Amino acid sequence: MKFDPEVLVLVPMLSSTPDGTITAGLGIRRLLGRESRQEAKWDRLFLRLNDGIGPLWPRWICRWLALNLAAIFERERLKVFTSHHSPFFVSGHLVVIHDVIPFRYPKRYPEQTFYTRHFLRTVIAAADGVVTISYTVRDALVELFPEVHGKLWVIPSYSPKVEAIGSGDYEEVGERDRGRFLMVGMTRRHKNLDWGAAGVELAAQSVAGLRLDAVGVWPEFWPEVRLAAGDPHRRSELVLHEFVNEAALDSFYKGARALLYLSSDEGMGLPPLEALARGCAVVCSDIPIFREVCGDSAFYVPLRDTAALARLLVRMALGELDVQISQKLAFGSARIASYSAGPLTERWAHLLSDYARWRSPDVL
Repeated sequence: MKFDPEVLVLVPMLSSTPDGTITAGLGIRRLLGRESRQEAKWDRLFLRLNDGIGPLWPRWICRWLALNLAAIFERERLKVFTSHHSPFFVSGHLVVIHDVIPFRYPKRYPEQTFYTRHFLRTVIAAADGVVTISYTVRDALVELFPEVHGKLWVIPSYSPKVEAIGSGDYEEVGERDRGRFLMVGMTRRHKNLDWGAAGVELAAQSVAGLRLDAVGVWPEFWPEVRLAAGDPHRRSELVLHEFVNEAALDSFYKGARALLYLSSDEGMGLPPLEALARGCAVVCSDIPIFREVCGDSAFYVPLRDTAALARLLVRMALGELDVQISQKLAFGSARIASYSAGPLTERWAHLLSDYARWRSPDVL
């Protein structure tokens, strides 16, 4: 499907350190087939700012100036800003809101909390339309800002890694190492790496030889977990990895018994879908967003309940849940079809084709 060539997809958070927001932003660009010189020009600027300026506040200010300049210079084009870092004035643009986590955990994210509480209403007011990546985020956003209700669309995030489903290039349930578990994207405290590590360690009291690989760990957020990993008296093996390339990440997914995705909150969460696509079972914290995204394809444990998590992992490691895992993977095959490129491209096409009817009349 072809889109108006004047649509410009801007990824203000772009940096060489990957995270979910960047993946989702680049996913929108992929769905819309956008790889123009204009995007490349702004990519270079955002990369330079986000990688090259160390202190947080100067980086934030420079990024804010850059994205507002983008809105001015590209005023004649419809723009999609792929994060809540978007213009403070009307410029003919859409903005994607990924989550409202800073409102729920303000002490964990003081800088983001400052931004969202002071400026998110302005960002929403300036945009012609607001896209949320889940119905859970949509409902939370409407509760916080009722005025956004009339210009909201829900379009989930996209990752091409989700569409590996059906390739068959992964180990079957019975052939995987039952004692190996995985956590990915440990970039913030709400990801609960400490809880996952504690659950595997408690499970190792009943089943020897358990291992947890944590991939994409930002060390500054997890000093206590780093200390625990070096404890010679641990019963389980805890291995922390920083960022790895796609081939290595794919190997982690394909080799693990289960992905532990134990966040306190998320906007959507692509890793569970990516895991299911590779035949890797998924264990999630029991919060609404994961019920929305994963449905019956995941196992659920009460948030921060270490004993419940350990009991589940013991049963997985002993092979007692192999039949249930196979069933959930089968559910996953059907579940993630709605998160593939075809249906998501159609939703973006519908939004953009209807844009002329409800856009701000004084723009474009």
